[in-house]
Amino acid sequence: MIVDAAADGRYELRRGDELIGSADYVLQGDTITVPHVETLPEHRGHRYSEILMAGIVADARTRSLRIEPLCPHLARYLRERPDTADVTRS
Repeated sequence: MIVDAAADGRYELRRGDELIGSADYVLQGDTITVPHVETLPEHRGHRYSEILMAGIVADARTRSLRIEPLCPHLARYLRERPDTADVTRS
C-alpha cells in the first residue's frame, strides 16, 4: 500500500506495518518535487520502487499535480513511460 505521509514529506510503500521503501517530496503549488526514491536494502530486487513510483504518478493525477523528478531513478521511470507525460514537469 502507498501511504502519503505528508507530515514527514514522503510517500511510503508499506506491507502491513512494514516499511518497504519511501520517496521524499516537497509540495509547492501544483508541483511535487521528488529528490529521492529508495527501497530498503532487504527489499531490493523485487521491483518495489516501480510500485512506489506508479503510486506517486497515480496520486499526482488524482490531485491534478505535476511531478518534478530530481531523483535520477524517478526521472528515468517517467521518461521510459510516455503515458506519464501529463504529470511530468520538465
